[in-house]
Formats: sequence, C-alpha cells, structure tokens
Amino acid sequence: MPFTSRRGSTRRAGRRQRGAAAVEFAMVLVPLLLILFGMIDWGYYLYLRAVVTNVAKAGARAGSLNPTIAIARPAARSAARAYLTDAGITATAQVTNPPPPPGGVCVQIVLPTRSITGFTPFPNMLPANTSALACMRLEP
Repeated sequence: MPFTSRRGSTRRAGRRQRGAAAVEFAMVLVPLLLILFGMIDWGYYLYLRAVVTNVAKAGARAGSLNPTIAIARPAARSAARAYLTDAGITATAQVTNPPPPPGGVCVQIVLPTRSITGFTPFPNMLPANTSALACMRLEP
C-alpha cells in the first residue's frame, strides 16, 4: 500500500476555517456594537439623570434656607443655574410654588436628552427629556 501525503488537504481545510471565523466574527460584531452603543447611551442618560436630580435638590435646598418666598425663589433659581453651569449642562430651571401646604419652594429642571454616540439602534430608545422636581419647605 503506497503512502500518500495529506498535507495539501490539511492546508485547504485551514483556509476554509479562517474564512468561517471571519464570517462568524462579522455576524457577532453587529449585535456586539449595538449592545455597546446602547450601554454607552444609557450610562450617559443615567449620569444626566443623577446630575439633574442633584441640581434640583440643591436649588430647592438653597431656596429653603431663606425666610420668605420672595427671597427664596430667586435664591433657588440662581443656585440651580450655578450648579448647571458648573456641571456644563444647558437646561431649563423653573422655580414654582409647592403643592399645599404653602410655605416652600419647588425647583424643576428639564433637560432635552440626546445620544452621546450618535448611533442609537432604535429611534425612541432614550426618553425625550430628563427632568427632576424637588420641593422643600422654608426653614424657620
């Protein structure tokens, strides 16, 4: 029985395996990138939500330290705007009267949400606005 070399067929099989690996990688890459970009966008949204909540609380706290509503509202608005400026965020800060009983101040922050990656897999994946409302009573 003559001895035959299988070396040539082994090389061909190796090339086919490399091509299959490239196809498998291409198939896995798309969902992997969608998950990665989704994680980045949601992480940024949750960061903005935490900042907006803290700004609303800080503004309401600054307003509650004043004895009257006439002084408390401008103090709350300026404190909220200062915190927004420090955070590098452009948002709307509104100071309103709290629900009954009277004698407090409410700060509402509204920030339009945007994608940080510029590539969100679904158009309505993130909420349109990030908002927070904080109310505190005036301290005597």
